[in-house]
Amino acid sequence: MIEVTDHAVLRYLEREMDLDVERIRHTIAHSLGSHRVQQLVEFSSGVRCRIKVEGMIYCLRGNTVTTFLGRKEKTGRRESCGAGPASAASS
Repeated sequence: MIEVTDHAVLRYLEREMDLDVERIRHTIAHSLGSHRVQQLVEFSSGVRCRIKVEGMIYCLRGNTVTTFLGRKEKTGRRESCGAGPASAASS
């Protein structure tokens, strides 16, 4: 059976379904643009952290969003941001 990577799915959505990936990227960055989040990013000094903004959970490594876990209440799952320390901040 052929397996399909997340990257291939993303490109398919972008190129065949006209999903505006750059608009989504901007939306995510904007949602994390508060002064408090910026302070956390500077404080974390490149380590991995998990932050919660308006109920949505993001994983960052330094100033880069590495994954989006969604809303805990919605998913009901407990997912990890990977190895390393985890921090949380709400706004």
